[in-house]
Amino acid sequence: MKYNQKRSPLKKDSLRHAGQSLDEKIAQVLDEKILTPFTIVAILWAVVIVSWISLYFKIPYTPWTLTVVALIFTIFYGIKIPAAVKNIRNMQLGRDGECIVAESLLELKAMGYMIYNDIVVESFNVDHIIVGPAGVFTIETKTYRKSDSNPQISYDGNIVKINGAKYEKDPVQQAKGQKYWLEGFIKDKTKLTIKVTPVVIFPGWYINGSNNNVEVWVLNENALITILKNKEAVLDQEQINLISSHIESYNRNN
Repeated sequence: MKYNQKRSPLKKDSLRHAGQSLDEKIAQVLDEKILTPFTIVAILWAVVIVSWISLYFKIPYTPWTLTVVALIFTIFYGIKIPAAVKNIRNMQLGRDGECIVAESLLELKAMGYMIYNDIVVESFNVDHIIVGPAGVFTIETKTYRKSDSNPQISYDGNIVKINGAKYEKDPVQQAKGQKYWLEGFIKDKTKLTIKVTPVVIFPGWYINGSNNNVEVWVLNENALITILKNKEAVLDQEQINLISSHIESYNRNN
């Protein structure tokens, strides 16, 4: 019997939400490092239990081989699970930080800014892109746990230090890479030569240092909002709409 094929009532795909890449990584680690090993171990122990029951009731069966295998798998995955749990907790923290930053950026919409979250490129992702009167900005969010004793972040225009120690990953170079990608993307799609400002945000932290005359801004989410509210306009509405339309199209399809 022939019938009409059903289709989605949605006219277009939704935009990616803040932290979606981390959500996908969390799900992958949870599946590969915790749920799958747990299932294997549970099955093996179920077989072992059956084997011992068979032995107890004198049903011909040899459980020793399965017991050894079950022990090996239990020890092997038991060692790996704590590291996987720690990895998930760190990614959850990063995801929550991205969501906090995304929520704070909503304040800019009333000022004519367009905001895009979790833009996936081939080998990396941009947490947020802002397009508005003050220009185009990429944002890399770094959510870092605070220590109990007077935690501080300092920035000299090149190096980020937390409690006096250099940040283990170089967010400044990472932000520069995002800037160069977006400038090339805008040039390719719109033929406009736009200078993108790369930003690194540490949500919830106070940053010691100045962002004057530096290529990459390092600050917290509230400071960024304050700066953009007081920054002079460099893009008109036609440019904002043109750039935004291409970023939105890319974000929907990647």
